[in-house]
This record gives sequence, structure tokens and C-alpha cells, in this order.
Amino acid sequence: MILYASHTLYDLYATSFPHEYLINSASDLHELARHTDYTMCRFKDGVNSQGIFEKNHKNSTCFLSCKVLFIDIDESIKIKDFEKKFEPYEYYLTTSRNHQIKKNGKAPEDRFHALFPLNNEIKDAQLLKELLRSLSRIFFEKRVIDGHCIDVARKFFGNVNNESIYNHGKGSIEGVLLPYVNEHGKINDPLKKDTVKKSISNNNKYCNANVHLSGNNRIPDTIKTIILDRLDKAYKGGRFYRYDDWVHLGITLKNCGFVVEDWFRYCHTKEDVELARVKWETFRYSSEGSKYLFEIIKNF
Repeated sequence: MILYASHTLYDLYATSFPHEYLINSASDLHELARHTDYTMCRFKDGVNSQGIFEKNHKNSTCFLSCKVLFIDIDESIKIKDFEKKFEPYEYYLTTSRNHQIKKNGKAPEDRFHALFPLNNEIKDAQLLKELLRSLSRIFFEKRVIDGHCIDVARKFFGNVNNESIYNHGKGSIEGVLLPYVNEHGKINDPLKKDTVKKSISNNNKYCNANVHLSGNNRIPDTIKTIILDRLDKAYKGGRFYRYDDWVHLGITLKNCGFVVEDWFRYCHTKEDVELARVKWETFRYSSEGSKYLFEIIKNF
């Protein structure tokens, strides 16, 4: 992973980041963030607002390339929960200068930056923005992410007391995000409000308080353990993060004779667990049950 440093620390006005650093470990990131602010993108040389020429001028109009996705977690999610959610993916994490410090009258919380190395270099600023937006919308509630993180000219302040982590995972997160960005660099957003409403509406035909299960869909108990193991692998590989996929899985599991506790395994928050309890009672028979289930697990 390559980052670009200013060799200044906590400098709000720095716009030149000409120093390139190769980050290969958590200790590399720790040392860099101890001494300097940094940006994740490479920029053209340019002229700042004072008319001074700068190398690697940090400005969205000067964007050249990037091979890292980045997010700034300012509150509402603990590092241990982040680690669990992103365990399948490669990332670096480093605590920010406000980590576990009171901020704007709020109690101390985990605050950190996360960096996701990409396999492919991005040379289109719009594509980078949409990948960042996709990362935010698919994996997080909007209030969790610092809204400035879709700015391609974003920089992160260093932190002399940072704690840094590296997770190798099973690969880059870009494979999960790219399907939601079309050839024009626009996001095919799976979590827009109208999309979620449409998904709920489509699922209403399966919803009824009087549940009827087809014997043809029910799966023998001896096979259920194997299926749940495969579903666990699919979940760690990024499946069921989208709301409609998650609901479809719940419908399928109930149709195939599983219990609501089996669905809990694929909930991401305590709120999801409570929602699952309520929605489980509304699911009714779907003729696609076992067919959909085996379609999911055949590659795991």
C-alpha cells in the first residue's frame, strides 16, 4: 500500500504531499502516522490558493490515481466490532488523534481510520468516489462514517500515540464493491431508501402471519449442519450484507425448516437480531426455498 505524506503533523492547511511511502505492515503505518499527516491519493503538481507551486498538490482537480479505499470512523462502532465485520478483507487500521478522547461534549469512543488496499489502481476520480460511497452504504449506517470520506482529496491527520493493526483477510474488498458500480462510474446503490422499500414490497407476497411450510423444501437435520457451515463461509466472503439478500436468506431458511436462531448468525448488530425476530414471524411459503439456498452454497 502506498501513502503520500506532507512531513507536517496536524497541519490543517497543508496541500502538498510529495513524499511517497510504501506500507507493508502495521508497524510501517504506525511510524508514518506518528510523524506526519498523509493522503491516500496521488495528485498532479499544481498551484495552491496563494499562488505557490506545489508538488503532489492535494486537490480534487489534480487527482491522478489511488490504490486504497479509506474511511474515517468518528464514533458509534468499536474497533472489536469493526474487526469482526471486516475479518474477510485486507485492511489497515490506525487510531486517530481523538481516539478515546472527549470530543464536542461526547464521551470518549473508538475513533480510527481504516485503509483497504486495492488490487487495481483507480485513475478515475468519479469511480473512486462511488466506490467510497458504496463502501459506506453497504457496510455502515450513514451516521458512522465521516461524510468527508468520499472526497478524493481527503487527508488524514497523523497521531503520535496511534495504535495500528493489519488484517490480511482473504483478499481485497473491491470484489464486493465493484458489482455496485456500473461502467459509467455510477453506483448501482443496493441500499437507497426507495430500493429498500421496493425490496420490502416485493417480499410482501411471502409475508403472512399464518406460515405454511412445504414438505418438499424441508431439509434433513443431518444436512443442516453442512449447509450452515457453507453459509458461514459465504457470509465471511461478503454475502448477506445487503438488506434484501439478508431478508431473502431468512425467508429461505424458514421455508427449509431452520429456526430463527440460525438466521441470527448472519445479523450484523443487536438491532438486526430484534428485527429478525419480528420479521421471522411474517415469512410464509416460497416455492424457491431450497433452490435458492443451494444456489448460494454451491460455490462454498
